[in-house]
Amino acid sequence: MFLRDINVPIEDIKDILNNKVTFQDGTQNVTLKAGYDSKTKTITLDFPAEYQLNAEYTYKVIANIDATEKAYENYRKNLTDNKDENEKGYKDVADAGTGTHAGKKGMYTNENSEAKMTYTFRGEEYTELYDKPVIKLHPGKLILEKEVEGLDSLTPEQLEQYKANLKFKIKVKTKNDTSLKEEEITLTDLAKESNGNEDSGNSSNTNKRNKYIYTVMEGINPGSFYEITEDGGEVEGYIWETAADKKSENGTIAKDETEKVSFKNTYSRKKIPLIINKTVEGNMSEKRKEFAFSITLKDANGAVYELSDEEIKDVGFSTKGEDQKGVYTFTLKDGESKEFSLPYGCKYTISEEDYSSLGYKTYIREKKEENQKRMTEEETLTQKTEINFLNKKEVIPPTGVETTMTAWLLMTGVTLLLGAVFLLFGIRRKRFVA
Repeated sequence: MFLRDINVPIEDIKDILNNKVTFQDGTQNVTLKAGYDSKTKTITLDFPAEYQLNAEYTYKVIANIDATEKAYENYRKNLTDNKDENEKGYKDVADAGTGTHAGKKGMYTNENSEAKMTYTFRGEEYTELYDKPVIKLHPGKLILEKEVEGLDSLTPEQLEQYKANLKFKIKVKTKNDTSLKEEEITLTDLAKESNGNEDSGNSSNTNKRNKYIYTVMEGINPGSFYEITEDGGEVEGYIWETAADKKSENGTIAKDETEKVSFKNTYSRKKIPLIINKTVEGNMSEKRKEFAFSITLKDANGAVYELSDEEIKDVGFSTKGEDQKGVYTFTLKDGESKEFSLPYGCKYTISEEDYSSLGYKTYIREKKEENQKRMTEEETLTQKTEINFLNKKEVIPPTGVETTMTAWLLMTGVTLLLGAVFLLFGIRRKRFVA
């Protein structure tokens, strides 16, 4: 028995019987016409009239088979039914003697009722059924990875809200522009594992600390196009440091490869200005006097917040020491201010020392119409804030007429001058009498 291979390049044949295929028969080359009809999925071979098929030969027609979208569609449907990783997505079993994958699972390339060869020999027509071989597909896989840094201080409620707001728009389509998947998901749909606590998520998710992973799709046709866009990652009081051009990714699925699309969001707290102003008023006030303040800082979670050495130097703070971390002191004169930046949500308590024993009354005036007599201000910083401390010292004379320190000094000077005049006049009078 002799074997004659006839290679038919289906992908290059578009018209029936309009392509020449040559094979060797003994010492001669035989050229026949070959064609493929994509509608009927039929390979036609037209031998030359003078050529006689040899009963001693086995003629084998070889054609490369390209899996269709229908094959990949069936593969995706089968994915969940077969747990064997090597045979995942396959249900068909190849007939014996059908080549590379004989006896193994794969995807049938033909059906018995349709896969047949018809030929005419010596005026009679014959039909032979083909065995059922399988092929292995070359699917790709698409995974979305999400990593978030800098939001550790969010409350559980704030974190859940963030996860619900952060959205991903996903599109996957074949190279022929057929849509395979189009969906919108949120970070809530992705699973997360942090310190052993696992959030809810579907079974296709893999969990890692500080990272969310989502299997977008398996069994994707090679050459398919994907696009994933991220939106809604803004958080009040934080700066979203991800560049705008990194909020969308696209690419092409390669055969037998897993494509990972990674988004990393890094956040930092916004810096908010806090300004402390000092005003000194009153007819007995000392404009050049330094008034002492202390400020205690805590972060959004109530833990001690410490300034860096550079910040302490820039602002001109002094520290209270190791036993009072997060507590800083400074002084202000009339007309002076301290301005510095603190993270959004920082809690501050600022106090001025008690100068009531020196005759001063202390007020805190956030707005012009407010004039509250107190020495301590405690708030959470969420916007630019100015705190105005007023120290007032006045003396009201028995006449009920307010005078200034200058007036008192002038009156004292006049009194001393008159005393000197009377003293001098008295001395001269004594001399005259003598």
